[in-house]
Amino acid sequence: MRYSVVYEQGDTSWGAYVPDLPGCVAVGATRAELETLIVEAIGAYLDDLRDSGHPVPHPGAPLGWSMSPDESAPTPNGTTATTPSGTLSPPGAPRA
Repeated sequence: MRYSVVYEQGDTSWGAYVPDLPGCVAVGATRAELETLIVEAIGAYLDDLRDSGHPVPHPGAPLGWSMSPDESAPTPNGTTATTPSGTLSPPGAPRA
């Protein structure tokens, strides 16, 4: 099972959360540190669910888009959009 993780860069740190695991979050000084911490947080979260007899939720659909600030939003019909820094494609679409 693979859970989607949302990464957010703040002014002084990085944060991450797992939409399918409410309350499963991590904060780190760098993206590399955060990636280690969120993996540990997911493991601890799932262990706690199992230990307490709760079901482990199945991962939802993968997150759909990744954009940098200089890119424009995807087109409403889901087609590929060209941006100043490259090409955005909808999930599952072949890469150009």
